[in-house]
Amino acid sequence: MSESKPTQLNRLQRWMMEIVAHPGGVEEAASTQRAQELLPPGAGRLDDVVAPSKEMTSEDRIRIYANMYFWRQVDVLAEDFPQVRHLLGSELFHSTAIDYLVAHPSQHYSLSMLAQEFPEFVLNEAVEVQHREFVHEVALLEASIQRVFDADRDEAPFQLDHLLAIPNESWGDARFRLIQALELHRFAYPVNDYFQARRKDEHMDIPGPAPSWLAVFRRDYTVWRLPLDEMRYALLSTLAEELPLGEALELCVERIQVDPEEFLSNLKNWFQSWVAEGLVAGVET
Repeated sequence: MSESKPTQLNRLQRWMMEIVAHPGGVEEAASTQRAQELLPPGAGRLDDVVAPSKEMTSEDRIRIYANMYFWRQVDVLAEDFPQVRHLLGSELFHSTAIDYLVAHPSQHYSLSMLAQEFPEFVLNEAVEVQHREFVHEVALLEASIQRVFDADRDEAPFQLDHLLAIPNESWGDARFRLIQALELHRFAYPVNDYFQARRKDEHMDIPGPAPSWLAVFRRDYTVWRLPLDEMRYALLSTLAEELPLGEALELCVERIQVDPEEFLSNLKNWFQSWVAEGLVAGVET
């Protein structure tokens, strides 16, 4: 039984993606088992799928698209990691991006997924990069900004008067739900300070190690960065596990060895600030 036209088109599209996205080039890609399995029925060679022209072979014609796709991916990495590009310089960033794409070829139809392994590549495989631990954390922040920007649509903000209406006796059992477009980070370097200086076009030397904490979130379709201290980071991270506030506080005290009274004395101001920033999506009491 012959395939329907939509099925044939789908196979052809997948075959084309397999060919142009392969890091080894068109000839190597066309010989892979995956590409052979996707060939339309009766086709055994490139010429059977893509006709040659007077000036170019079938392979030459497909190579145009493969090269365009590859260099477009390099451009996407440069757009997603401008601060990493600044740290490395254009030439080293370009070669690092190429090495990454060859070692970790795209496996997803969307370019938004292209860079998901890039920060770890910088840390573990990009041997020519100096200050790799710091550059890795800058890459982590830039990748986080992209993920948060692409997260599900903005949620309706939780209102401050709803927070103030929670009875005092119910706070211990309250489960706070944070927005989906939020990521929390603990860095070994003052990454956000460097990032902020670069955004202001100010010079800042590569800093030495110093722990820092940061919330990256989206509000009104804009990505924001909110510096945190260790206590606020610990509490937000624990609340993200959707534990009751009482259990969350006990766990935070255990994790960072802080005075419980210090936590309790700051709770009201912290929650009012987080609600105002739009980090809280809801609460169950």
